[in-house]
Amino acid sequence: MKNNNLRNFYYEIISHTSGIDNIVLGSKTNINSAGSIFNRDNTKYFGIERYLQYLDIHSYLPDDILTKVDRAAMSVSLETRVPFLDYKLVEYAFQLPRNKLIKNKNGKLILKKELDKYVPRRLTERPKMGFGIPLQEWLAGPLNDWANDLLSEKVIKEQGYLDYELVNKIWNRCKKDNSHSLIWNILMFQNWLTSK
Repeated sequence: MKNNNLRNFYYEIISHTSGIDNIVLGSKTNINSAGSIFNRDNTKYFGIERYLQYLDIHSYLPDDILTKVDRAAMSVSLETRVPFLDYKLVEYAFQLPRNKLIKNKNGKLILKKELDKYVPRRLTERPKMGFGIPLQEWLAGPLNDWANDLLSEKVIKEQGYLDYELVNKIWNRCKKDNSHSLIWNILMFQNWLTSK
């Protein structure tokens, strides 16, 4: 929230690696390399909320959410569909005024109103539930030795890709707070490196 640049703010809120640009030795994050969509300031055409939606549609959705769904589904030969991304529906939704989409921090108003005809309200009004796995419990329990081995000073320094001091700081912080998804990304990279 300290960021006064909208593009950088957006990049920060969709990133697991906020504030650790130097974790890979010799690298720097350059948001402008993320593509031309981040290089255009479309707030004068859309306004801030619409611009963030625009960025979602052109970056986070295809590059993250849909990619993950496709990989997970295809790994078990499952065909998935995204009917809410029909271009006519997206164009229609993008033209709706804000008060038709959000009211009192309540979103998806039109969808919920339509679902009221078919689905009990208790199902549409409940809080979102993610598909997260119990990383913190796993890393503190059955996967702790495995993680310590992959994140050891000897292994990381021999590989020469990651800054050991920063990785160690993240690993220690992970044991105290909710930063386990970042350390999981590092562990996946380390696991891939050691299994090559």
